[in-house]
Amino acid sequence: MAETSLTPLPALRPLEAHPVETAEGTRYLVRDPQGYSDREAWLSPQALFLAAQLDGVRGRPEVVTAFEERFGFALEDADIDHLVSQLDASLFLDSATFRERRDAIHRAFLRACEFFVRMTG
Repeated sequence: MAETSLTPLPALRPLEAHPVETAEGTRYLVRDPQGYSDREAWLSPQALFLAAQLDGVRGRPEVVTAFEERFGFALEDADIDHLVSQLDASLFLDSATFRERRDAIHRAFLRACEFFVRMTG
C-alpha cells in the first residue's frame, strides 16, 4: 500500500466474527452480515486483532504499537499490507473498492425495481 505513516488505514466494515476451535487453535470465521460480500475469511487471533485496529482514524504507527503492546512483537509493513489487501479484496473494508461494489448493487436493484414498475403498469 502507498500510505504514509500519517495516513489513516482504511476502516473495517461491520462484520461478524465467530470463534471456531481448530487443530491449530482458535480461528475466527469472518463474514459480511449485510451481504455485500459472499466471501468468508478465517483469521487468527492476531489477524483479527489487527483487523479490529482498522478504524479509519489510526495510521500505521498506532496500529503497529497496539499490536506490539498486545502480542509482544512488532509487525512488518508487509504483514499489514497483506492483511489490508486481503480484507479489501473481500469487500470487508470501507474503501473505494467496497463503495464501487455497493453502488453497483444499488444501481442494479433500482433498475430491477424500475423494470418491475414498468411491467406491472
